[in-house]
Amino acid sequence: DPNPGVNDPPIVTAPATVPAELGLALVMNGARTITVADPDAFNATISVTVSAPNATFTLPVSPGLIAAPGTGSITITGSQAAINTALPSLSVTFTETGAITMTVLADDLGQTPAPALTATAAIAATVVDTTPPVITLPTACEYSMIGSTSGPNAGGTEVTLSCAPSRFASRSS
Repeated sequence: DPNPGVNDPPIVTAPATVPAELGLALVMNGARTITVADPDAFNATISVTVSAPNATFTLPVSPGLIAAPGTGSITITGSQAAINTALPSLSVTFTETGAITMTVLADDLGQTPAPALTATAAIAATVVDTTPPVITLPTACEYSMIGSTSGPNAGGTEVTLSCAPSRFASRSS
């Protein structure tokens, strides 16, 4: 404890930005890992809440933790060691695209001494939809798809569409 008798606030370390795909779980590990530290909480219980609009959070069951996951937020309570061990398993699934801010709130719950102190961090998530579009064709059309392996469209798909000519009635006057 660098300041005996004084409650030091927790410290949150989190990535500034994360890319995410709509509807796919983003696991907050590696360069995306969130960590918390409180120099005077030692093995005492603290809590961390991660929240974001249009998101669902999940965390596998972890020893020594109480986790309340759900839509919009998850609150994890336990020792710093247990929380930091579990956070790389935290996943978030976004239900909307665009720029979404995730907020991390660490609360030392008054460890030690009181009063409780908090710290926050913001993570800017850019959520994109990578679901390929669905194209519905009239029954009189045929199509072929060819994967492009070279040129300006490398890695893309070329679609060729051919439809029978329309039959129009004509009148002469």
